[in-house]
Amino acid sequence: MKKFIKVLEWVGTFMLAIAVLLVGFMFIGPIFGWETHPVLSGSMEPALKVGEVILTKPVKLEEIEIGDIITFQTGEQGEQTVTHRVVNIIEIDEKPYFQTKGDTNEEPDSNLVSSEGEEIRKVVFHILYLGFAAQFTKNNFLILVGIPALILIGIFGRDFWKGILEMKEKRKEKSH
Repeated sequence: MKKFIKVLEWVGTFMLAIAVLLVGFMFIGPIFGWETHPVLSGSMEPALKVGEVILTKPVKLEEIEIGDIITFQTGEQGEQTVTHRVVNIIEIDEKPYFQTKGDTNEEPDSNLVSSEGEEIRKVVFHILYLGFAAQFTKNNFLILVGIPALILIGIFGRDFWKGILEMKEKRKEKSH
């Protein structure tokens, strides 16, 4: 039973630490312009696999080269986030437009990608399987933080209660 409780303590502490780190990054990352996005489709495999999480940062348009992977918004309201590789750069009115393509797609994307400002998001890092965890965290944050917190509260409560019982026992011994 003691081994089980010890394992439970470690698991609870580990899960809480991971949750704190993820939440911390969610708050600190944007200060530096970093964003994370889960990879939800296989259009960029094998470079980016479904379930990975990508880290993007804003870079100047002129820094983007053919072969770079960029993240951009599509749709009428910019409601869809797409991450594809730059396969061509076309200059129109002295402004670069990027032709993109998913690595598994046969044809390039039908629309050119431009930026309203002077920067666009470039993929700088990706982590295997963390996208699944990020999606789970986003959808089940209370479970991810609540369960380890309850485990730790239970463990601390047990230890606190044991301490009280030991103090009572010592007082009884002194009074006799």
